Amino acid sequence: MNTMVRGFSFRTAACVALALLAVGGLPLESDSAFAQGAPAICKARDSLITQLEQKYGEVPVATGVADGALIELLTAKDGMTWTIILTSPKGMSCLIASGDGWWPIVPAPAGPSV
Repeated sequence: MNTMVRGFSFRTAACVALALLAVGGLPLESDSAFAQGAPAICKARDSLITQLEQKYGEVPVATGVADGALIELLTAKDGMTWTIILTSPKGMSCLIASGDGWWPIVPAPAGPSV
């Protein structure tokens, strides 16, 4: 599935999140390992999603699955802030990365080869 959302694909967002996981070495074996290897901000998914929406206006725009965990990219409508969270199969979500200035990469349209 390569559905486009606001100029970027789910596959692209999932690849970015997977790259962050590979660099960060986040363990996914169990909830306790999941929480220990994650940054300090971990809570129930619904609570974290609500907090990010209320504080920054961020909403989920892309998802992917890695080792049974859900990866989500959230962005503000104006693109000023973004967050990547990872949710374990048991519902514990942890902030993986966040920042400002999200600029989606729009692939060039495929044309005839020369």
